[in-house]
Amino acid sequence: MVKKVNKNDLDKKVGKWCGITGSWRDSNSHLRNDVKRIVKWILRRGDGIVTGGSLGVDYYATDIVLEEGNPKNQLKIYLPNKIDEFLSYYGDCFDRLPKDRIISREQADEISKQLFEIHRRFPEVIYDRSRFSKSYERSYYERNQKVVDVSDELYAFHVDGSKGVQDTIDKAIVKEIPVHVYRYEIKKPNWADGVLYEEFNIRKKKIRGKKFVTFKTSKK
Repeated sequence: MVKKVNKNDLDKKVGKWCGITGSWRDSNSHLRNDVKRIVKWILRRGDGIVTGGSLGVDYYATDIVLEEGNPKNQLKIYLPNKIDEFLSYYGDCFDRLPKDRIISREQADEISKQLFEIHRRFPEVIYDRSRFSKSYERSYYERNQKVVDVSDELYAFHVDGSKGVQDTIDKAIVKEIPVHVYRYEIKKPNWADGVLYEEFNIRKKKIRGKKFVTFKTSKK
């Protein structure tokens, strides 16, 4: 759902841009609630978010901006390649043999609907210029760099040690911007709701002699 934007808000300047990165394969209610809470807080303070346009965390964060923020001035989406090629990739993920599918038809439809609606109403917030014609690891990692390049700080929702999310975290550390990491274990067996949800906060922890990083690992 895309809310109607107030004309008086169209020219408001964003304070700073907050990169959002997160896993797309696995999620649960705890992760989704954290994304919702943090993105709402970012929007309320007058800042904007930068996402990579993927399923999972990117999709949840973008949806919140569409519902409660001002997409024209509070949203930037960087894709790993042209939007039509990017959405074709998601379609291919579903069209594989059932045993090889990594997303559902519902997920493929959701991301397509969201990005097409944004492209129709706010085309200026989608950045899909890329030297890559297809979606694969190198194109995603280059997309991660673009997200970091335009971000003033990074919020990472890190599930099961995702390599892609870690790549974005590492790039933000090199840039020396504030990094806030929320870690989740979803695939581990024998845990209630499939998640280790223990919250603790380590502030001002140096990583590789670079920037202070905030860690939050959640536990129920």
